[in-house]
Amino acid sequence: MRIIRFGIDLAKNTFAVCGVDAREQPVLQRTLRRAELLPFFAQQPAALVAMEAGSGAHHWARELIGLGHDARLIAACFVAPYRRQGQTGKNDRNDAAAICEAAGRPNMRFIPVKSAAQQALLVVHRVRAGLVAEHTRVANQLRGLLAEFGVVLPKGVNQLKQRWFRLRLEQAEAVPARVWTELDALQQRLRELHQTILDYDREIRAAVRDDEAMGRLAQGPQEPVGRTTETEQTVEQGRRRARQQTCPYRLGPAGSP
Repeated sequence: MRIIRFGIDLAKNTFAVCGVDAREQPVLQRTLRRAELLPFFAQQPAALVAMEAGSGAHHWARELIGLGHDARLIAACFVAPYRRQGQTGKNDRNDAAAICEAAGRPNMRFIPVKSAAQQALLVVHRVRAGLVAEHTRVANQLRGLLAEFGVVLPKGVNQLKQRWFRLRLEQAEAVPARVWTELDALQQRLRELHQTILDYDREIRAAVRDDEAMGRLAQGPQEPVGRTTETEQTVEQGRRRARQQTCPYRLGPAGSP
């Protein structure tokens, strides 16, 4: 009997696969190693292949589409209601069966598969966001350490940057030299982070100029540079389903949904 729909429970090294026929009866349940997955599906007739949106899901979806299959991604919260309950409910085989079952529901909402270029740009945003968080952390650490010696600065990281050298002179005696050595190292790290973030901003602006859709977003109300392309990559594909979505999920290149 020809399999019309597959469900795959993704993992790092082994993948549970479930398949149903036209009568919606399970006819395949097996476990494949990572190196076996694509060769297996290369031998299968074109079918709907569903996966839970998570780490590596977009990559595998692109590979399966390249083999002629209709690869679909489903948010984890839409799979959970179809998983068997009880002590044996949460395992790889049952997860694959639940994904396969969920994909067959007529009103199921799927997550659009991202291209490698779209994911690459999101990686830039994720790295930049991490640097911004570290920048904020270092600035707050500097403030906290200075406060330990009675030196308090106005709010805002710009105030810290602008007043640093004057502060260094005015408070040279109030703060021990050993402490200034550590604070100077933190301040240097803060400057390096600031420069790196500016480099990412230039890269993102270049991407905006090269992409027509993102260029239209950039012509609208002004937002911080990191938001324009992230908005385009993360929101544009989900616009059609945004008002219907009932649970959160992640579309990034790494992590679980």
